[in-house]
Amino acid sequence: MDTIGTTLNRIAREIESLVGTILPPEVLESYLPAADIADTPDALLIRLDVPGLSKSQLTVTVQDGTLTVSGERAIDALGAYTKRERRYGAFHRTFTLPEGVVKSDVAAGVKDGVLTLTVTKRAGMGDPTISID
Repeated sequence: MDTIGTTLNRIAREIESLVGTILPPEVLESYLPAADIADTPDALLIRLDVPGLSKSQLTVTVQDGTLTVSGERAIDALGAYTKRERRYGAFHRTFTLPEGVVKSDVAAGVKDGVLTLTVTKRAGMGDPTISID
């Protein structure tokens, strides 16, 4: 008799198999790191989960009101995998910056697998919103 967990695992495998036949390999070998955006009185803070990556493996650019973060996580050479759930490959995230931020003043730091970007606001700026593209 199937347990609920066994049934769910079987369904997940079937979905993964189906997705693999529909999407091209370059999509399957990429991922988007999760992002949080916080609005503080002086800056917008953007945090992205980038476990296993150092600051030197990440690229942050600001151009034409768009902040872009890109990088790549290589597959560990541990031998033949019996199961692989972690995402690997290149990623590319873009954020449209609101009016009123100092686009030339973006600070970046990585700690404990989290990239934190600090985008300075101009004095007197209202409540901005930042969109994730």
